[in-house]
Amino acid sequence: MVDPVRKRGNEARRSHYNQQLKIGVFDMMISRRCFVSGRVQGVYFRASTHDKAAELGVSAQAVNLADGRVRVSMQGEATKVALLEQWLWQGPPMARVDGVECAEVTG
Repeated sequence: MVDPVRKRGNEARRSHYNQQLKIGVFDMMISRRCFVSGRVQGVYFRASTHDKAAELGVSAQAVNLADGRVRVSMQGEATKVALLEQWLWQGPPMARVDGVECAEVTG
């Protein structure tokens, strides 16, 4: 005979697992690299990118490039990385983003 308390515990775990699947908790982990152009240096773009990444639970590094662009490397759940990538088009209030070019990092 199955212990009723144990049965409820197993059902609760299954229910919790199924709920996580529905909301995408077990999303695929990916790495992307983006190059952001426009007025993106000297406007707190890197710091704002780090703040937004932390808010989303994504690991990100933003670096100023000599040609005036910012390179953003990010890793995390695919849906959260996509949200950060979308945010790059907006950036912080003082930024003017002219373009964002992204590609998946493999290997």
